Amino acid sequence: MKLSEKQKHQFGELFLDRYLKRGFGSMSKSDFELLIFDILRVIDSGVHKSNYQWSIDLHIPETKVRKLAYEADLVYHDYDVDALIKKFFTLLKQNISKFSSDGKKIQFVVEDRSLRTMLYADLKELGYFADASHNGEIVSVELRAFSSLLMKYYPPEFAKQMEAKVKKSATTLDKTAILQQFIEGIAKGTGETIPIGIKDLILGFTNPIELINKIFFFTNI
Repeated sequence: MKLSEKQKHQFGELFLDRYLKRGFGSMSKSDFELLIFDILRVIDSGVHKSNYQWSIDLHIPETKVRKLAYEADLVYHDYDVDALIKKFFTLLKQNISKFSSDGKKIQFVVEDRSLRTMLYADLKELGYFADASHNGEIVSVELRAFSSLLMKYYPPEFAKQMEAKVKKSATTLDKTAILQQFIEGIAKGTGETIPIGIKDLILGFTNPIELINKIFFFTNI
């Protein structure tokens, strides 16, 4: 793994600062590995690397990369729900999501174990669960559950404006069911329109009103 002169300088400063705070001679080999890995992530934060890329750079198995990443998050970083939610919507934006062949589930790859753990916990709290039986990094969620998850992660303004729209309409559906209907419409699209539709869902996080207008237009409610 090649580092620029600037990165080498950053690495040295961060390493000494963290090491001396722990106490000279108090760290084990595994502690050193964790410290070095996290500092490398910090100084390389401008570029998102997959677990595979890290494994190639560091000449270690992906399983060890996943372990180091999760433990480093726990040891060196505060649990930041807002940051994880933002990361979730960034993930959707990257076009690595797809619908199951029957159109009843959405599937996406989540390499970040901290994010994956949060998704599982929040789905459980909402009364649902994700299927990760085939591959631990591929999260498969039924559309009703996914709609509920989005409602939880969208800003409060989204739910408030949806409620207002529902009251003005003649529908008997609740806001989550309407969102689900919109997502089901995306799932029935073509290979070209599905990625665009999934990106539309990000608007609920960045521009709630725009997404709400699209939902009620395309569902004819």
